[in-house]
Amino acid sequence: SWTPLLDKKVAVERVELSGFTIVVDDRQEDSLLVGGIRIPDNAASDTEPEDTQPSEWMGGIEKLSLRDFHDKYADQHLDLALDITTLELDQLNQWSQEDPAHLTVSGSLNQAPFSLDAELAPLAAQPSYRGTLKTSDLPLGTFAKVAQSEISSLAGKLAYDGKFAFSQKDGGFILNHDGDISLQGLDTSLNDPALHIRNKAANISGTLDILTTDGRPQIRLASDITMQNLHLIAEENRLELLSAENLELSGISLEGTDKLTIQSILAEQLGLGRSADQTSQDAYIQAGRFEVSSLTFANELLAIDTVHYRDGYSRIKRNAEGQWRIVGIIESMSRLNKQQQKPESDPAPAAKEDNPLAIAINRIEVSGDSKISFLDQAVKPEFKTELKIDSILVENLDTRKPEQHSDFKLAGHIGKYTRLDFNGYAQPFQQPFG
Repeated sequence: SWTPLLDKKVAVERVELSGFTIVVDDRQEDSLLVGGIRIPDNAASDTEPEDTQPSEWMGGIEKLSLRDFHDKYADQHLDLALDITTLELDQLNQWSQEDPAHLTVSGSLNQAPFSLDAELAPLAAQPSYRGTLKTSDLPLGTFAKVAQSEISSLAGKLAYDGKFAFSQKDGGFILNHDGDISLQGLDTSLNDPALHIRNKAANISGTLDILTTDGRPQIRLASDITMQNLHLIAEENRLELLSAENLELSGISLEGTDKLTIQSILAEQLGLGRSADQTSQDAYIQAGRFEVSSLTFANELLAIDTVHYRDGYSRIKRNAEGQWRIVGIIESMSRLNKQQQKPESDPAPAAKEDNPLAIAINRIEVSGDSKISFLDQAVKPEFKTELKIDSILVENLDTRKPEQHSDFKLAGHIGKYTRLDFNGYAQPFQQPFG
């Protein structure tokens, strides 16, 4: 039929490619090599471009099929090998721009298998893309150079299984995610702060919504996170700030950047402030089980319902130079949080003083086989003792109310014959301490 030509439409009914390989080399600064053919980068023209009128012709494709397709791409930061087993694209037409095309792909990226089933409308007035994506064993080291300004090393594998939706709207975009993200064998070092992160396995399950308008992002997150064998190490003084055999964060809800809720936190074999070489077991705090219920952060207030510390060991130590170990831990964390200084020639404007973070904890419990060890090596002979705790209960802690009574109960013993039982209240945030 001649009708499409009379309507100025060119429709390609079917295109098939099989056993096709293309190599793209973008490592040269002034040109791009496609299949060995040099393509100059933004080559200047000696003649002024002629005024052209937009074409009234429209094009469309009914079906595009690829089989055994291979694409190799290399630039200064990336080496990618895309191997497509099958690809099917249906109904992508300029004369029906709002109607989504259907795309299915199966193959691998750097030998990591993936499958994609999506609907896309790239020609619509508000382009949109939505579908499902599955991938596994994607090597993170492939992308290390892309983020080299932020990280010095990156290793591990990523898996994704979920639904996604992306659309452009009103000068911004909307991104939705619903599914699971898994990391295996994560090992990375951050440049600033100098922090080394190791994690045997992690899983993030939930939804993420991001809306940007006028460059301002609005974020909403609902998720559960589990981690195994997590280690956070401050590189400067080789201090392991945090370690946990298992860590679970359930019922995470984030709205924007200033409202966070976590229904529960559970850490097993928790360690805080241990030497990173692990030849010394002098962790400031160790706990067989550490639980937090109902944590909320909003309006500069961190509110916690209950903290339960079980089978714990805390070592309070002053070394021969007179430094308390807790002071060294706090100083190490402060160095991690320091801000980069601006050049003196461009001084920063005076910042408005922020309100200090307020903390309110309804209840703290210590139980099980818990101990507190005291060691002072700054005196001769050195002093050491150990308090074995049967139970501790502290209630009503609130930094906003220094005059408020915080009730406490402590039961324990030192050695064989000294029994301790305390009941009372304190005003820990009052100046002086009450």
